[in-house]
Amino acid sequence: MSHNPTSIAIVRMLKQPQGCFCYDCSVKVIARISEDEMVAEFLKGEVMSERFSKDLAETCKELGVENKIIINPNTNDKVENDLRRRVLSKYRGWKEDRELFEDFPSDLLWHKAELTVDDLLNSKYVDYSYWNELSNNARLVREGAASVKAGKVVFDVSNDRFWRVAEAIESGTEMPPLILVQKGGQLEILEGHLRATAYCLANKLPSVIQGIVGKTN
Repeated sequence: MSHNPTSIAIVRMLKQPQGCFCYDCSVKVIARISEDEMVAEFLKGEVMSERFSKDLAETCKELGVENKIIINPNTNDKVENDLRRRVLSKYRGWKEDRELFEDFPSDLLWHKAELTVDDLLNSKYVDYSYWNELSNNARLVREGAASVKAGKVVFDVSNDRFWRVAEAIESGTEMPPLILVQKGGQLEILEGHLRATAYCLANKLPSVIQGIVGKTN
């Protein structure tokens, strides 16, 4: 892929002042979905994660959960839903107030949404050392994408993975929906940090970026 400096996403990024947090988030909500549907999509997204797929597979094996209910979930099946919740709880802290879900809101309503590249550029990463460093402690995706574009390497982790996913996006590969939480007027990524960054690096985007957004009631 040619890393064209006139990439639409990067041009938009450079037009915004550094460190600006003043973004009016108005996500296009399509429909309400259940918490079980969000959990299912979260786990499907983690299957393709270089970092978490191995932990997910090991947790499924430990709990005796078949991989097929992760890859091809039936959210109308209560037994499957309960198993997926157990998996997410054990390896990511879901409903246990730890790890990714420490201090996580308990009153979120989940929605299928259509996201724009501007939504992603102005979304925040989770508060984690790698993403903090990549975004120059701003935790904004547009800062992280700019760092990748500039060739900044964090903790000796290659940026090739960002470009691989960006190439897949450009070729039309369908990506799992990004999962975000809206806190006031700010979107924060829950699942899909790498994919969100890759969308902002891609020269060609799909007509719709699929997302799931949790909002307080």
